[in-house]
Amino acid sequence: MESMFRDRVTTSEIELRKVRKDGSVFWIRERSKLILDAMGTPVGLNTICRDITQLKQVEEQLRQNAFHDPLTGLPNRVLFMDRLQLAIEHHKRHPEDFFRRFVSRFRPLLKSLTIV
Repeated sequence: MESMFRDRVTTSEIELRKVRKDGSVFWIRERSKLILDAMGTPVGLNTICRDITQLKQVEEQLRQNAFHDPLTGLPNRVLFMDRLQLAIEHHKRHPEDFFRRFVSRFRPLLKSLTIV
């Protein structure tokens, strides 16, 4: 909030993840507006906090439904294609990483087959 006064930012909005003493998580959305006097000098701050825990839970459920099979919970084709695209882009930027990652990921299998 100090930065709003210092930088003269008139409005801000932020979502914060909080943890209660019992370990449960809740989310709040904090909207703030800088109050200025007639000369444009900051004289106060108006802040509204709203519990958005249910909204975050619904967003997470939508994300789960979009990328996982509802019956098995396993990743679906959309998630696979997304991760594959990320891997291809990473390989284009760092071609040397592919072989190292491949070998390290499949080393136990290769050892069991006495290939490595």
